[in-house]
Amino acid sequence: MRVRPRHIEDLSRYEFLTSRGKWSAKERGYFFDDVGGEASLVYDPAKKVFRIIYMSFASQEIKAAEFSDFSAFARAPRAGPLYTPPARKGSLYYSAKEIFSDGGNIYLIYMDPAIYQPVLVRVPR
Repeated sequence: MRVRPRHIEDLSRYEFLTSRGKWSAKERGYFFDDVGGEASLVYDPAKKVFRIIYMSFASQEIKAAEFSDFSAFARAPRAGPLYTPPARKGSLYYSAKEIFSDGGNIYLIYMDPAIYQPVLVRVPR
């Protein structure tokens, strides 16, 4: 969803991205079926794309989607896993987010519930 900063407290001013890549006050698109916790949205100026990184609850993998503009988001291919945390019995990782990227790496964090701390990972492109 999006809203202008000056209207952040007015819920009636929010718009939602539809599955057709348009912004609407009423219609909402559904794009990911198993996001665990929070995701991140960044713009990568080197690649000239937006990137969403998230933790898949179902597979316990950190995944991404890249797209050039929001009208193309619904058709953006979903990448395979960027990173798979070590399997830990009885734990579900959550909240994968990109922190920053440079020319050859994406740096991301995810929450490890066993230690209740974020874990930083460098993923080569």
